[in-house]
Amino acid sequence: MNRYAGSAAELSHSARDADKAAMQVINAVRRGEPEAAAPIAEKLIQRFPKHAGVQQAMAEVCVAMGKFDEAIIFAKRSVKLTPEETMPYIVLSMCLRKAHQEDKAFRALKKAAKCARGNAGETSMVGHFFERMQAMDQAISLFRRAHELEPNNSDHLQRIAGVQRYQGDLAGAEDSYDKALSFNDEEWLVYALRSGLRKQTSENNHIDEIKALLQRGTAIPQGKSQLLFALAKEYEDIEDYRNAFRYLKLGCENQRRLIDYDLNGDLTTIREITETFDAARFVRGAEGCQSAEPIFILGMPRTGTTLVERILSSHSRVESLGEMDIFAKLMVRDVKESYGSQVIPPSQRTRLTAQIDFRKVGQGYVDSVRDRRGREPHFIDKLPYNFLHVGPIHLALPNAKIIQLVRHPMDTCYSVYKQLFSNAYPFSYDLEELGRYFVAYTKLMNHWNETLPGVIHRVQYEEMVANQEFESRRLIEYCGLEWEDGVIEFHKNTRASTTASASQIRSPIYKSSVQKWRQYEEQLAPLRKVLEDNGINTD
Repeated sequence: MNRYAGSAAELSHSARDADKAAMQVINAVRRGEPEAAAPIAEKLIQRFPKHAGVQQAMAEVCVAMGKFDEAIIFAKRSVKLTPEETMPYIVLSMCLRKAHQEDKAFRALKKAAKCARGNAGETSMVGHFFERMQAMDQAISLFRRAHELEPNNSDHLQRIAGVQRYQGDLAGAEDSYDKALSFNDEEWLVYALRSGLRKQTSENNHIDEIKALLQRGTAIPQGKSQLLFALAKEYEDIEDYRNAFRYLKLGCENQRRLIDYDLNGDLTTIREITETFDAARFVRGAEGCQSAEPIFILGMPRTGTTLVERILSSHSRVESLGEMDIFAKLMVRDVKESYGSQVIPPSQRTRLTAQIDFRKVGQGYVDSVRDRRGREPHFIDKLPYNFLHVGPIHLALPNAKIIQLVRHPMDTCYSVYKQLFSNAYPFSYDLEELGRYFVAYTKLMNHWNETLPGVIHRVQYEEMVANQEFESRRLIEYCGLEWEDGVIEFHKNTRASTTASASQIRSPIYKSSVQKWRQYEEQLAPLRKVLEDNGINTD
């Protein structure tokens, strides 16, 4: 018997009980059990057709099962039943975003913000969803309102600091983080974020503070990782490289223990992509969407993708939409529709992807960002992981520009190794795994360049650093744009950046990151061996 059925039946005798039953359904969905919760939600809908919470529960079930159009219907009913409440508008916005109706999702959030006035928690929640849509001005305004309502709540200060960091107000972000820690000194992530805002000095750093916290201990293992990464960064800033790598290695080892990850799964996927999207697949071709609006910037993380994004988006005809996963999601959706199921066997995913309607995916991709854009004729999608999808991108959008960032293999891997990512790049915390992934990435990019000659524009990070104007002119020419002197002063670009490099890109180009790995040649020897054993030159 369904373990939710009995409790739902017992609870569904009054509107108050319907609230409890609806929350049971929502909690089940958020635990990843929508199929178990769906029949209960359907019974509740029949019994309480005018109960807003029940409509919301059904909307969340539909979203989890990929039935976005149905989800929107239920979410709209919830809004209609309780037009003065905040949460129904948030749920509606979530459903609309899942259906790639970004403009309507934005409008729903604006209505949610009006309903949330006077409630700090709801105001902050709406701000969070604006931040996820990269609407930073709206987000920080709401976080500040929440802080005014609850001035001693460190969460609001952290959210303010996060947006300040994205917008380039690094001094303001440090001040906000300091204030947040004054209310709660166990916000472990804040220490790592604060350390990354500026280069620490021998006279002005947080080393003793962080070491004392490590000595005291953290309640959660993730907190230990965050403190160790912060400490490693600060030691590197003051050029104490021995201690820097010592604490970095401890942080990576701690973080790797927290991750359930099998590198072989990723390596298998990359191999299958290479085999499926072979030269014959592109000779056969596909009638993709002809839009020339998208510019994709991709490659391994920490290779200069954000630098090139800022240079390009300083041009008057280009805007950046940040790191979007829309293209991959549209492919997955098309695969599920063609397969007739929300669950695709792993062994068939890549093969089925090669058979999707690429014109539909390309058009859907362009349409999905239409209403979040300004008037610039071109937009940037800077998701590094799109290197997995170069072939499909070209089939879906043959006129799109694709830019690959390339950096010295050892500098690339070391820069990835020393970055504590939130939920991405799980291969980055073990030197051997990192090396093996980089080898697979290199082979895949070589494959794309061989099968799609002339399609990808390669930017060598070291050359961009050494001769910015020359490389920038090549970049602008590839994108079919007229030269503008403003791209040289990219660091004056006021647009927000939500990447790990959000602090660094507020400064002019600097050369100190070139050959940084040489400070750790001995410690990085296992990584170097993996690369060289697989034919990658590390000199």
